[in-house]
This record gives sequence, structure tokens and C-alpha cells, in this order.
Amino acid sequence: NDIVFDTAGWFYFIDTGSGAIYYANPDGSAIDRVASGLEFPNGMGLSPDGQRLYASETYSSRIFRWDVVAPGVLTERTLVLSAEGVHGWDGLAVDGDENICAANLQGGGITVIGRDGQVRTEIVVPEHDPFVTNICFGGPDQRQAFITSSGRGKLYQTDWPFPGLRLNFAR
Repeated sequence: NDIVFDTAGWFYFIDTGSGAIYYANPDGSAIDRVASGLEFPNGMGLSPDGQRLYASETYSSRIFRWDVVAPGVLTERTLVLSAEGVHGWDGLAVDGDENICAANLQGGGITVIGRDGQVRTEIVVPEHDPFVTNICFGGPDQRQAFITSSGRGKLYQTDWPFPGLRLNFAR
């Protein structure tokens, strides 16, 4: 369901149906399961230094972190935030301050969570939509956020209050 490239040129991806995270070579020569036992995982992102991998679970409303000890090698997961009954997470991105910017299905926007698990702010889209599904950063200084509003079929662009994060291999 989601994918993020590391600096080695390989990528992590989520298999929502099996509750696993895989690490793969883009040429298809290698695919390894690196984490499992997740409940409907959905979004994922790497920290700015590539040393931490974050992933969200939609229905449990949990966000986890793994330390990356080597490319494709993760430690045991650590719970960053559990917002059970409050949020349903979809896609996410990690910004330049290592905030986890998670699409909040119930809140109709993006919840910005510090790496310490504390909610820093909530940013809602102009027209309420319970299907805000993802976010990414762009613009010359990565200070523009692009937010998908799937229920309304819209893509919002807004100034972002934190430094964005340029993805590995972005053009």
C-alpha cells in the first residue's frame, strides 16, 4: 500500500493484506520480509537520516517506529502513538524535523506527531473529508504540502509550517 526508497536505492513497502513490511531491490532480484504482525498497515516513511522507519495502522490507530540498523535490517518495533477510538491513520510522510505527518481519516486532515509521540498540531483540509489519505512535500524549499482528499477527489496545496523532506531519488 505504501512505499519509500532509502539512500541505497532499495525500497520498503507495505503489504496491507498480510500485515508485513518488505525490503526490495527495484530490479526484482530480491524481496525480503523485514517486519510482520501488523494490523492493516497503511502509511510509511523514513526519518531524514534514514535511521528510523515509521508505519501507521489504519484501524488500530497506532503508529510504530523501527530503528534501521543496516539497509533492510530493522529492530523490534516501538509504539510511537496509539490514538484508538480517535483517529484512523492512512498514508503518512515524515518531514524535515522528523515529524510524522499522518493522514487522519476521522479528523479530515493531517495530524503532525513529533518523534516523541506528542501531537504537535492538526491541519485540516478546507472542506471536511473523512477520506484524507496522504501527504507529500514539494516546491523549491520543500515547504509546500500536497494533501490528497480522496472523498472529494481533490488535491490541496498549502504552505507547511515545518521543513519538508525531499524524498530519495526525487526529481
